[in-house]
Amino acid sequence: MKNKLGFVIAIALFLLLAGGAGFYFGYWRNTPIYSLSLAKNAIEVHDCAEFQRRIDLDTLLSYAYDDITDSAIDKAVSSVPVLGAIFGRDLAKGAADIAKGKVVELCRRQIMDYVERGSGGVKKKESPFGMNINFAVLDSIVLGGSVVEYTHIEGDTAKIGVKLYPRNLTDGFVFQLEMQKFHGVWRLTRITNLRAFCDTLGGAKGDGAERPD
Repeated sequence: MKNKLGFVIAIALFLLLAGGAGFYFGYWRNTPIYSLSLAKNAIEVHDCAEFQRRIDLDTLLSYAYDDITDSAIDKAVSSVPVLGAIFGRDLAKGAADIAKGKVVELCRRQIMDYVERGSGGVKKKESPFGMNINFAVLDSIVLGGSVVEYTHIEGDTAKIGVKLYPRNLTDGFVFQLEMQKFHGVWRLTRITNLRAFCDTLGGAKGDGAERPD
């Protein structure tokens, strides 16, 4: 009787653990972090289709262009006030907006070349204002370590803090990533504090990020 009871308990415990493991695995596969890990793996194995499934590149680059150009314009105006007095920030922003479509498309093609061939196989293309992606730095980020600082999920929107260690920032920087869930797949759509990162590169060093409420 005791042996039978022990056998039944062992079976029950096994089923419970197996069910729990299955639940955890199923849950993990549906998290934003898992989606990011697949995007990184897609770069490493040169899987363009999987990369584009996990990264909304058009939306990401559109936001990134605005953040980078806004930071550059403000730095130029503040360092050389006469530029702001003569041309005005709005005029500079208008010129940047005109070039946006061409630059964003060029960066998209460069990134997809990088995913497909690696940094050594990226085709060099001329970019307006000399805006080309530094793939040596991107290599150091993709191949280096990262630390997930926090994850907040609300409905189909996720906000994730990931600490990376780009060059020239000894303390690292917590990038605030925004992801959206489309048809059951979490996709990266924006780096919400990219402007702060650009400003940090020209100023004090540090992680430069605050956690959202």
